[in-house]
Amino acid sequence: MYFHFTLRASSHHFSYFFGLEGISVLVEDLDEDTLQAGLTRERLETVVALRLRKAGIPILKPSAEQEGQPFLYVRVTTIRIADEMLFAYTVQVELRQHVRIERESPFIKGGHARVASATTGSDGAMGYAGRGVFARSVTGRIEEFIDNFALAYLKSKDIERAEGPGEPKAQEPKGSTKSMHQSVQL
Repeated sequence: MYFHFTLRASSHHFSYFFGLEGISVLVEDLDEDTLQAGLTRERLETVVALRLRKAGIPILKPSAEQEGQPFLYVRVTTIRIADEMLFAYTVQVELRQHVRIERESPFIKGGHARVASATTGSDGAMGYAGRGVFARSVTGRIEEFIDNFALAYLKSKDIERAEGPGEPKAQEPKGSTKSMHQSVQL
């Protein structure tokens, strides 16, 4: 089968890049249906790395010394249907990094949570594809999402260079108090 269909499931704009000097990448282990459809973890790692390098974004090696290092998390989940000729799938690309929680918490010793890992941007889709176009369809979605990430990252770096090092200048949205971070939206 040589057809595919993709529905955009979510798009939470990537933001909060200020101070990032690069990004590491984690591609989740693939399930058996994904492997049988012809897609491998190594292929996805290569696709992501090439797109980031093409955009000029440094790829950092994961390191135990760099606890809390920001990373792109890539997950593909697949379900085989219709006698192995059709595959339903989801694709998710997330920017994960440590964030500071400022509010008090009765569950944390001392009342304040210091740091937590959070998704600060994501892009995702679900779709289906015939066996002949499955790998191309999924990698196409991942390339699109990495390009979205790269565009937001590079825009934030332009703003950071213009404003200088440190936190971005606070923005004052209408009808609210000053925000702490500037969000780059596509």
